[in-house]
Amino acid sequence: MRKSLRLIVPALTVLCGANALAAQERIQLGAHVHGHGKLDMALEGQQLEMALNVPGMDIVGFEHEAHSQEDKGAISKARESLAQGVKLFGLPKAAHCKQLSSNVEISHEKEHEKGHKHEGEHGAFQVSYQFECAAPQHLTSLQFAPFFTRFPNSHELDIAFISAKSQQKFEVRRDQPVLEGMKP
Repeated sequence: MRKSLRLIVPALTVLCGANALAAQERIQLGAHVHGHGKLDMALEGQQLEMALNVPGMDIVGFEHEAHSQEDKGAISKARESLAQGVKLFGLPKAAHCKQLSSNVEISHEKEHEKGHKHEGEHGAFQVSYQFECAAPQHLTSLQFAPFFTRFPNSHELDIAFISAKSQQKFEVRRDQPVLEGMKP
């Protein structure tokens, strides 16, 4: 794992304050909001790295471990789609970005509520991407319509972007899928 990706969480914690740390803790504990994901981005020179974290419900429509053939097929298709970040996130053509790698992970955590008989699972997809952009100064906007089209249960992404020049927070939604104003 590259140094910048290892530094992304501490840098984003500074950027977003305690909210980022609290959000990270909620994700690790399995509590999350369906329809609401998170994308962290770091630009270092010509290297753009992204870390996507989205509830399983948003991606495949369920959060339990896949046991049936139908569920396993849905997971397989989701992994394939998520691995192709260049098709999900509309990077500006002028930036001349190419995807170098991706890694798709699925986590499952059991939920136990004290005093209630509620037990369940919270599953989430964590995806890391690495891009090389020949002209990173043109990374001023991103188009998320392909992501929201492919995953209709996803409604919103919180985005944190850091570069040598800026630290920014954004939110994109299904009804407003364009992120503008990035300062690479």
